[in-house]
Amino acid sequence: MNKVYLQILSIVVLAFLSSCEKTGDRNENKYPETKIAFESIDLSGDDRLSSSVRLSWFGTDSDGYITGFEISIDDGEWQYTNAQDSTFKFSIPAGSDSADIEFAVRAIDNDDNIDQSPAILSVPIKNSTPIATIDNSTIKGDSTLVVLSFDWEGTDPDGFETLEKAYIKANNGSWSELDFSQGTNLISVVPSQPDQQGQQSADIYIGQEDSPNATIDGFINGDSNTFYIKVADIAGKESEPDTSNTVFFRDINSDLLMVTGQPETVTDQYRSILNNVYPNYNIYNISQNTRLPRYFNPTFKLLIQQFDKVFFNTDSQIFTNLNNQQEGLLLNFATPSLLEFTNDGGKLFITTSFTSGQDLSAIAGVLPFEELSTGPGSADLYPDSTVYSNDSNYPNLKSGSVVFSMDPVVPTADAEPFYFANFNNYQNWSDNVIGIKRTGANNNVNQILFAVELYTLSGNQQNLENLFDTILNDEFDW
Repeated sequence: MNKVYLQILSIVVLAFLSSCEKTGDRNENKYPETKIAFESIDLSGDDRLSSSVRLSWFGTDSDGYITGFEISIDDGEWQYTNAQDSTFKFSIPAGSDSADIEFAVRAIDNDDNIDQSPAILSVPIKNSTPIATIDNSTIKGDSTLVVLSFDWEGTDPDGFETLEKAYIKANNGSWSELDFSQGTNLISVVPSQPDQQGQQSADIYIGQEDSPNATIDGFINGDSNTFYIKVADIAGKESEPDTSNTVFFRDINSDLLMVTGQPETVTDQYRSILNNVYPNYNIYNISQNTRLPRYFNPTFKLLIQQFDKVFFNTDSQIFTNLNNQQEGLLLNFATPSLLEFTNDGGKLFITTSFTSGQDLSAIAGVLPFEELSTGPGSADLYPDSTVYSNDSNYPNLKSGSVVFSMDPVVPTADAEPFYFANFNNYQNWSDNVIGIKRTGANNNVNQILFAVELYTLSGNQQNLENLFDTILNDEFDW
């Protein structure tokens, strides 16, 4: 009896243990599965995809749910994402025109189990052709004096980071490499010998840099020039060259530049004086908003650097830079470049007028005056009023008609007043200074400012011409 009982008990225990083992098998967690929307991409040659490809994927889990995915490209490290699609910019190895990218993705379930057989897709891609574009809308007019500035852009459907080189050439010259890593697409072209006509090299400046970035041959000074730009990517694939508008470069014929910001009638009066005392000079006319350079730095800065002397005539008119809509006196825009010009050894002669209440903070103290003089009423200069210098080398002047509402100035501490105007009630004003000198290195005068439009002091035309003669030919003769 006991023997039979033990046999029955053994059978029951074995059956129970067998039942427990099967139950454990049924409760074991399953791995998730992963699928990519495309099982394969059967493309070759020119039909390959560009390096920018949109892919999508999904996962399933029979005993749970999907919490995320891991992605690997070309057997690289697995990167987690919870997205189920994305646009990828794949890289093509340098020097290659195409590549097959291995894209792998594996799902992760709510128990942190990872698909043991990731979905894999071979993505055939090809290198796209980069693009170079010259913005011809930034080239003003069909001629320029010495300097031409314009914008350009290099792009690549495969991503900007795939661009590796840029090149520029003039006319039928050879290609020269450009550095476009400085975050600016503004370039300026300056002939290497701006006072010489004919074929020569030209310097290329990037942005606001003070030194040339490249030099090109094939440039023709005193003639028409066309520029070409192309780019190349890391695979060595080059864009088609883009072409600039053709621009005539006027050569310089003097060491004196006249910068005029006033109407033609006024400009002609100054030209008449210069024709008599300094007949060889170049003119840069920025008398209207549409004539202003898009960028005073670098365009205006590079222009005046080609000269030894600058005569700058302007007035209290407010200008608008159409490139950035900034408003201000012409001197507000020009003074940073003018100051750099004199610091580098240039000689500057300015005649202008101011209006009480104008914001002069951009130029006061930078140019050799601190502020406008103050006093009661209007400072009106009559033809019989005295305009005199405390320097015996300079002539007395007189107005040709009444000059209303003058604004004399207070010189800076490092400047020397040398012209004064005895306008009505001048004794009650803080200063009656209208002419100031400032010296630079070696005690040489390098800045002269008149706070009056000198053409109005033509009551004695010969004396006015003598003033210009003394400044340009004697004071600036160093």
